[in-house]
Amino acid sequence: MVEFDRFTFVRPVFLGRTRFKSVGFARVSSFELGGGNEQISALKACGCTSVFKEVIDEKITGQRMRAFEDAVENLKEGDELVLLSLDRLGRTMVEVITRLQELQARGIHLRTLDGLVETKLLGEFGLKIIYLLRGIYEVDRSIRLEGNLEKLE
Repeated sequence: MVEFDRFTFVRPVFLGRTRFKSVGFARVSSFELGGGNEQISALKACGCTSVFKEVIDEKITGQRMRAFEDAVENLKEGDELVLLSLDRLGRTMVEVITRLQELQARGIHLRTLDGLVETKLLGEFGLKIIYLLRGIYEVDRSIRLEGNLEKLE
């Protein structure tokens, strides 16, 4: 229990733990200047205990993200993965949504430094938002496919 002047703050206990780990993940392009140092500095500044860095070659598609897998393996239920922005989670919308679902299934929270996503605050709505994103992706995909078919005709 921590006391601040007249107020008392009790640390929440979740899964028998009062402390949770924040791990950062930086995905950088092989063409990115500075090698992702800005991402790493920002992740460390926001309190990440460790930061995993993935360098992706933009010319090669379907690359396995080993550093991402290592970062997730380093987390337990209730911990959080911190990213600069949601697009750092994958190169396509399908990859991003799939990884969001994997994190949600393992009870790992996600927070982006741009402030758009913080699943710890969303609680039960986190999964619903992931499904909403999946639905938006499907609509976008069908619109693009329809437009491409019209161009071919």
